[in-house]
Amino acid sequence: MRMIMLIAAAGLLLNGCQQQAAGNPADAELKAAVLLIEQNLLDWARQNGGLYPEMLGPELLKDAQNKALLNPYDGTEMHPVAFTAGELAAGNICYIAVHEGAEVQEYVLLGFGEDMAGGQDVDGDGKPDGVIELKRSSGVSEERMRELIAEMK
Repeated sequence: MRMIMLIAAAGLLLNGCQQQAAGNPADAELKAAVLLIEQNLLDWARQNGGLYPEMLGPELLKDAQNKALLNPYDGTEMHPVAFTAGELAAGNICYIAVHEGAEVQEYVLLGFGEDMAGGQDVDGDGKPDGVIELKRSSGVSEERMRELIAEMK
């Protein structure tokens, strides 16, 4: 009996994981692209004395084969957008360089999904901002991130 319960529980868990993975494939592609961009940023910092770039250039928006990352919703090349870009942000990313004096010591990276009325509330206004993936360097608190976003508005 105990074995049957364990098998049933494992089946429910597996089914739940499969349903979660069966979400919008374009959303999963966007999340993977944001992770890749973050890796590119970390590589940049390793090559530049721990500092991050002022802005995301095309060299940071490429995959391991040096191909441009594509917007999973419309197939165009992914590009940086302002936090306030609205519908134009879907499938693109917002990069916020965080300065300590003149140097960029930290970053915030946001990936926008297709539904701008969904996603996370990253600016803290109580409404979703369309962000489905958020990466930030360890020195950027949630409060600091919200301050930076407020400055962009």
